[in-house]
This record gives sequence, structure tokens and C-alpha cells, in this order.
Amino acid sequence: QLESVRRAAKLSTAEVLEEVARLRSGLNLIGEELAALSKARAAGAPNEGDATACAKYVAGERFLVVMQPFYDGCKGQVEELERSATAMNEAQGLMKSYFSEESKANIDELYSRWATFLRHVDAAVSLVNEDRKRADARK
Repeated sequence: QLESVRRAAKLSTAEVLEEVARLRSGLNLIGEELAALSKARAAGAPNEGDATACAKYVAGERFLVVMQPFYDGCKGQVEELERSATAMNEAQGLMKSYFSEESKANIDELYSRWATFLRHVDAAVSLVNEDRKRADARK
């Protein structure tokens, strides 16, 4: 029933939050680029005599065609990740409070202690089961 504690002990909460922030930052950069290219598109195509400007315009159009659907699809997913990260922080705060930990206590250490405790419980249960089997075999 506590398998999620074992999995949580293998993760770094700080790294998860940093990764969510990196995803948000990357998505924001894409959004800014899409906005700039949309603004350039609204200004109209460049003069056909300017090959460099035309190449840049075509590259921008390709970027818009490919990245706009990507951006639209990812935006909701990143927002959901942010909501989940916020919920995770709130749940961790409640967990610290429930176990009378200080609010500034490291949650990863708490998960690690619980995972160690669970390993000890598993080992004890295993030993008890072996002892029972030996006792049953003697009867």
C-alpha cells in the first residue's frame, strides 16, 4: 500500500520542480517567438528582391505551421504539470504537519526515512514468515 513512498524516495522533489519550471520557461520562449512571427506575418511578406528577408519569412512561416499546434497542445499539459506541482507542494506540507516535522524540513529526507522504515518492516515480515514455515515443518 505504501509503494508510492518507495518511489518518492527515489525522486528529488527539487529536481521535479526545476524541470517543471524549465518546461514553462521553454514554452514561454516558444510563445514569444510565435507572437513575434505572427506580428511579422501581419506586416506582410517582404519584397521579392530581398532574398535574405524572403528566406527568413519562409522559415518563420514554417516555424509557425509546425510550432503553433505543438505550442497549443503543450500549453495545457504544462499548466496541468504546474497545478500538479502546486498540489504536490501542498500535500507535502500537510504530510510534514501530520508527522510533526518542521515546515522547513527536507521532504526528500522524510521520504527516505519512510522508505528505510518500510524496508525494515518488509525484512521483519519476511523473517517472521520464515520462522512460521520452520515451526510448521517441525510439527
